[in-house]
Amino acid sequence: MVSRKYIRDYRLESDLDGRGRWRTSAVYIGGNYGYVNPGLANRIAKRWMALYHVLCWTFFISALLPDSRALHTVYCAVPFVICGFPLMWQSFSVYVLIIAQEPFRRDQAEKISQRIPASALLAFIFSGLACAGFIVGVFYSEGSLYFGDAVFVSAAGAIAALSAILLRCSRRFVTCRLDDGQRPG
Repeated sequence: MVSRKYIRDYRLESDLDGRGRWRTSAVYIGGNYGYVNPGLANRIAKRWMALYHVLCWTFFISALLPDSRALHTVYCAVPFVICGFPLMWQSFSVYVLIIAQEPFRRDQAEKISQRIPASALLAFIFSGLACAGFIVGVFYSEGSLYFGDAVFVSAAGAIAALSAILLRCSRRFVTCRLDDGQRPG
């Protein structure tokens, strides 16, 4: 299934199979894409990106498990739960980063070089908002804090820090269109 944005990158071809039936398949005819600097986009860098992403999910889930006042406070819980959507978006992009090999199709190149930084930035913003909301809430709370509150704020801070690292490391995976085997620079 191809999204509407990439429909012109494919052509339908029909062939006869072994039983005499017509089989139609999509064939990629779009341009080829590759890394701007393939030396930086090595296998070790991809594994580190995957590790940072798995740690983000670990901290996200660990913040939801214990009971905390922060998860009962709207201005803490809503940004933190919204942070799950960029993490999901990032999961698909990191998966493509790991399995895709050069030359890339256009949809793979855009997932690698555009969606990873965007999702890391959104995860940074929303987890930072949740952490800031918790800190503001501490000054206005009249009761005691739970153990889950310490887990929540440390997990939100860790997600923000890991998202900043992911955003910085995503510069290694900038892609460009390969025209006649030439890379820019």
